[in-house]
Amino acid sequence: MKTAAIVVLAILAALAFPFLLPTTPSAPASESAELLPWHITRTETGATRVFGLTLGQSTLSDAQVKFFIPPEIAIVGLRNEAGSLEAFFDGVRLNALTGKLVMTVRVPDEVLKAMRQRATKTDHMDSAMLRSTLSADDLTQAKQMPIRAIVFVPAARLDEPIVHDRFGPPAERITTEGDVQHLLYPALGLDIAINAKGRAQLQYVAPDDFEMLRAPLKQQAAGSSQ
Repeated sequence: MKTAAIVVLAILAALAFPFLLPTTPSAPASESAELLPWHITRTETGATRVFGLTLGQSTLSDAQVKFFIPPEIAIVGLRNEAGSLEAFFDGVRLNALTGKLVMTVRVPDEVLKAMRQRATKTDHMDSAMLRSTLSADDLTQAKQMPIRAIVFVPAARLDEPIVHDRFGPPAERITTEGDVQHLLYPALGLDIAINAKGRAQLQYVAPDDFEMLRAPLKQQAAGSSQ
């Protein structure tokens, strides 16, 4: 799968799949300000740090230790594509906030294809999207791979005044199918998507990768307006 599509796939999976998972009690988490979704910092090397994890450096094992939750790890993608290796953390508590986290792992396409071939189980998420469960050996390997992008799906509804209060006004707004409003913050590597019912998701990537997130959204917006 092409790089841009991998980032967008994380968004689509976060919108659809986590709400299908059974709700579990919130796991304990450290009462640290760094866990709050608006606490986004840059390291000395320029890497992005959010939820106490450094994109491109922290692994799924690091996330499991931080949130005390074993993630559900699977390859999600279309049948004819390599897919995206994603980890689903349900019932996460971030200080006073609760929700779900979806983390996308950086994996070469050829490695993903081999993992999918060795999958122990493949389920249909819809008519085109597949979800493949990793073998035991591949699962161990996946937990040591660096996290590329994070999606947070809060349990509480959000509206734009709350978003503006926490993050400031967006640099750009894109409306996609279903009247989903994407509030874009390129300097933070952040896309906040809010639907008509106030359901929201926050996707974090490194600012240097932001155009790979923005470009497909522009394409979706152009397609929905035709």
